[in-house]
Amino acid sequence: MTKVVHFSAVGTSLLRNASSDEDIRNEIKKLNIEGWEYLKFDDPKQDKITANSSELKSKLLLFINKKGNSASAEIQSIEQAVEKFGHKPDDTLILLYSTNSANAQLAAETIQEYFNSKKYETQNIVVQSINSEDEFDKGLADLLDKVASKMIEWKNRGSDIYVNVTTGFKAESIFLALSAFMIGGKVYYRYETFNDIILLPSPPIIPDQNIVNKLSQILNSSTYIISKSNRYNLSDEDIENFTKNGILKEKDKDAYEIREWVKKFIDFANKIKKETH
Repeated sequence: MTKVVHFSAVGTSLLRNASSDEDIRNEIKKLNIEGWEYLKFDDPKQDKITANSSELKSKLLLFINKKGNSASAEIQSIEQAVEKFGHKPDDTLILLYSTNSANAQLAAETIQEYFNSKKYETQNIVVQSINSEDEFDKGLADLLDKVASKMIEWKNRGSDIYVNVTTGFKAESIFLALSAFMIGGKVYYRYETFNDIILLPSPPIIPDQNIVNKLSQILNSSTYIISKSNRYNLSDEDIENFTKNGILKEKDKDAYEIREWVKKFIDFANKIKKETH
């Protein structure tokens, strides 16, 4: 039985650190993928990483074996955490999530293979890249749908939930930390200055049920649009506050819709409510 699940974002710290290795640096130069850790999703160099992923992964695994857990922020923080908390490979699942860019996938698959070699069960969830403000809503919704939902799933199976916020983008980490707090999970961070894992305080976070109910009413309807003719019992003050807080966005003049990520967050909150009653 899986007693503990560690959730951790995977960035490209492994690629950045590996660039200091002479053998890998020469390979990067040969393939013309310099700056591979910083590539945008649509950079043509991403295709070269995909085409050479098997060889690159082998070289990265050799680098990890030479450097140990200092090879990447993900490995270092997770290994320190499982050691500190006494989590053994036979009852621990490490759930990694990374964006769908080739460089992030290369890092995630390499780290996954490393932990597999240490006898940990692992999963790698691919989430949508966020490359602009326009993509933020969909990217965050995808994260909540694919990762936060897994927290509830494993919590319902009786597993303890641990979320590593050392790695990944700050906005995504904040939302996953909030999700963990809402279900009674634990959140940890590795402080580089004193090289230790710290459990963050876990205040009980309960969404305002009045707001959840109002938004759920809209989401259960045939349309998510709030207009003059269909206000769903929202007051002018509700609409103004929800818009200021980023819950609603203006679609047209005097017409609003619930943001994409909020739909997933309300679904998450309602699932928690069902499980606790």
